[in-house]
Amino acid sequence: MERIRILFSYWEDMPELNWNKAYLEFLPRVIEKANPLEYYAELMRFISLLKDGHTYVKIPQAIKPPYEVPIGTTFLEGKHVLSELPFNCPIPLFSEILTINNILVENFLNQYAYPYIWHEKKIAYSDRCYWVTLLVAMVKKK
Repeated sequence: MERIRILFSYWEDMPELNWNKAYLEFLPRVIEKANPLEYYAELMRFISLLKDGHTYVKIPQAIKPPYEVPIGTTFLEGKHVLSELPFNCPIPLFSEILTINNILVENFLNQYAYPYIWHEKKIAYSDRCYWVTLLVAMVKKK
């Protein structure tokens, strides 16, 4: 526990966070996860409490889903847009993403992505949002 106090240098910026209390709350939730993806998703939720985009949980390659997300996204001019698409895709590049599974994109990301990652500016984590969303959706289906 004290190692985090040494390695993370922004404690004075977050006096409201009781790290020891949060650790004790998350510990049983992390331990009870039988599925490795669930385990890492819960660790991601815990680490996001630090509110630092450079501090994150990296999921081992061996347990990552065996597929690539065929799109790239970014947050541009206040909108979530498609920034990379497969060759010959009929959807225009930089099309706005309005919904995911018939849920408004912000509502969907608030529920399935933002609790697992953190960054002050949406543009900095847009791609990671969609990868994390897919990971969490896989965990929730099981």
